[in-house]
Amino acid sequence: MEAVQEAWQCDSLITDPFKRLDALLRNSALFLQAWGQRRIGDIKIKLAVANSVILRLELAQDRRTLSAEEVGNELVTEQGRKEECFFQFYNELLGSIQNRDSVIDLNLLNLPHLDLHAMDVIFSEDEVWGVIKELPPDRAPGPDGFTGVFYQMAWPVIKNDVMAAILKLFVGDGRRFGKLNKALITLIPKKPDANVMGDYRPISLVHSFAKLFSKVLANRVRPRLANLVSANQSAFIRGRSLHDNFLLVRQAPVWLLEDAAKWMRTFLRAGKSTINGGQCPVAWDRVYKPLSLGGLGIKDLRLQGLVLRTRWEWLRRTDSSRPWHGLPMMKDAEAEGVFRSLASIKLGSGKSVLFWTDQWINGATVADLAPSVLATVGGRQRNSRTVADGLLNDSWVLDISRTLAVQGVVESAGLWMATRNVQLEVDGQDSFSWPCAANNQYSAKDTYMALCQGSIREVWFRCFSLVGIQIDVPDGTENLEVWWLKARKKFRHKERRLFDSLVMAVCWSLWKQRNAYVFNNVMQQLSVVDLAHRIVDEFNSWVAVRAGVGVGVGLGRKCVEWWCSQPFVSIGI
Repeated sequence: MEAVQEAWQCDSLITDPFKRLDALLRNSALFLQAWGQRRIGDIKIKLAVANSVILRLELAQDRRTLSAEEVGNELVTEQGRKEECFFQFYNELLGSIQNRDSVIDLNLLNLPHLDLHAMDVIFSEDEVWGVIKELPPDRAPGPDGFTGVFYQMAWPVIKNDVMAAILKLFVGDGRRFGKLNKALITLIPKKPDANVMGDYRPISLVHSFAKLFSKVLANRVRPRLANLVSANQSAFIRGRSLHDNFLLVRQAPVWLLEDAAKWMRTFLRAGKSTINGGQCPVAWDRVYKPLSLGGLGIKDLRLQGLVLRTRWEWLRRTDSSRPWHGLPMMKDAEAEGVFRSLASIKLGSGKSVLFWTDQWINGATVADLAPSVLATVGGRQRNSRTVADGLLNDSWVLDISRTLAVQGVVESAGLWMATRNVQLEVDGQDSFSWPCAANNQYSAKDTYMALCQGSIREVWFRCFSLVGIQIDVPDGTENLEVWWLKARKKFRHKERRLFDSLVMAVCWSLWKQRNAYVFNNVMQQLSVVDLAHRIVDEFNSWVAVRAGVGVGVGLGRKCVEWWCSQPFVSIGI
């Protein structure tokens, strides 16, 4: 730092910012060299050793020949001839600038106009200092010999002259910029036994100031780059993936999942690589469940893969900024089925909702209302016809490929009546929500939990959690009556009636939800979270009535037997 201050305090009559900065940098190099000799000692011996090593390397390089395939029948050994051959090779490879006979009128392309007035704001000292702090300190230097660490350490001393040079470039005055706009080009071998010109790649080592200014410009444009660069040009913007071919290999083969599951089960059960069939009597379906559902929290690889594949279906329908958006994707029937069963759709313009397959008719699909009609529609029309296109002049009728039977005619009339009440917003946006997640946005964790427990079991789980009961929820492996009688024995006698009341409240509410979905009563259809809270509120009101009025809400074993004899109880399994 002292050497740089001393170099920068030298009187100079140079007024041009470029020439002045060049002279000061040269002075700094000399002062730093002298400072190094004083602090480190006489380095002539070290330089002599280094020069001898460099000389031996140069002699070895001179003895290296280029193959006849690269330069015809001539074998090149002289340094000057090597330079000519390399120049000719890369000149032909890279080409040269040629004057165009015609130009492109970009105004005719109707490109979107962006407000970029903020790009013309003069560079501030804080902005330049922010760029300097991001410079890598150990990159190879250019012809001036300075790296990023020099600017970071010496910024308080050199900032005035550096800012003067930057502001001169900002106003478009590039005269005498050649003093600082220099670069070294060198060839780097890309393989150990490089002996042909194609085995080398040129790299450019730019002057530190030119590199700094280009970085300042890049940082100025970076916040607006996402709007300036097309979404499919993914390599230009940080955060966008450079590859799109991973979409082709995202689904793991069945045999791979089975082998991985076998290895995992063997290790968990016996702690070794192989195991006999009789040594593994474990209900793995329960082991794979989350801890909250009585399992060990071990991931089911097949189910986890399905959850992660469902994410691509969610992004395909909700995020048009993805580089691969709009490209034909490999059909994944399982992921599409999960998406359609868990996603909730609110129509806007109808341009991103599929007419034949999505749940857009009061939460139902065409398959629910008119399965005979859907059977006559081809696969291409099912996967391409949007609600906006289908409702326009009833264009969905054109997708029916054959004559309908009597049942099909009746269903088509019902479908036509159902579409009469659908109102689209021309400028509106279709919205997709994920009800099994708290924020209504897709998450792998919430989706995995929903697939593990199912929506019915999730209602049981949430209700028990809200009232502070820690007990296994019905999982479908046993009759509800058996589970109920077994579960109530875990409570004290005076608490069993409260537990019976809660079970009845859950069953009754699930039955009403079933009717709401069957008869398309949208006003009564609730999400899992809302339904669980409503059940607990109703349960609390029952308890309050019993406490205030003395009306019994639990009848013990007879109540259980009567309740389980009703047909709607199967909905709670």
